[in-house]
Amino acid sequence: MKAVETNVIKLLELHHHLRNSDQDLLFVYWFEFDGFNAHPPKHLTPATSIIRVRAKLQHKGHFLPTDPKVKKLRRIKQEKMLHYARAR
Repeated sequence: MKAVETNVIKLLELHHHLRNSDQDLLFVYWFEFDGFNAHPPKHLTPATSIIRVRAKLQHKGHFLPTDPKVKKLRRIKQEKMLHYARAR
C-alpha cells in the first residue's frame, strides 16, 4: 500500500488536473505504473486502493482539488456522510 501512496503522490504533484478526477487519476496511474496500454497487463492496482489514497491525502489537506466545482461537490458529499453517520 505504501508504493501506491508514493505513486499517487508523484502523480498529484506532477499533474494538478488529476486532483479533480478519479477516472483520470486511475487511467494515468494504470498507464504509468501498471503498464496498461493497448494490451492490458495481468495485474492492475485496484481502483479502490488508488482512490482511497487520494481521498486520504486530500482529507489531510494535501493535493486538494484545483477545480472549485469539484471542491464544492466533495464538501457537500462529505457533509451528507457526516450527517448520515451522526444520525445512526
